[in-house]
Amino acid sequence: MPRPPSTTPTEGELAILQVIWRQGPMTLREVHEAIGTKVTRASVFRRLEILVGKGLLERDSRSKGEGGSRYSPVQTKNSVITGMFRRMVDLFGGSTRALFHGLLKDGELSEREFNELKSLANEERSAEPEAAKAARRKGPRGGRRRRKADE
Repeated sequence: MPRPPSTTPTEGELAILQVIWRQGPMTLREVHEAIGTKVTRASVFRRLEILVGKGLLERDSRSKGEGGSRYSPVQTKNSVITGMFRRMVDLFGGSTRALFHGLLKDGELSEREFNELKSLANEERSAEPEAAKAARRKGPRGGRRRRKADE
């Protein structure tokens, strides 16, 4: 049975998305010029079409008279990054902790980055609505957490 097609962008596709997120809708020629001559125009076209197929870009063919179809992002940068992060967490057995532990253990996360993430987590927690905090305290099933005495 063939594996389902991935919706996660490859490194090359992500480079194209970064350019389009930064500059807005672009033609093939504009994307190719922005990326540089390291990649052929045919490769850029293929990647653009793959991104359309993955639902990450849309092609507007109405602008053909203006230099070709224009490619626009369908999803925000944050949405794509969040999806990629969730996929990474899934690869670590669903454990965000295991993912970060791997980054810390291998030295991939600097002390400065660690402190920034810690600060960001604290900011997000303090901005979280009280109802969500209460639900999180109750545990994954919404009930009260078991203590040793309850068992």
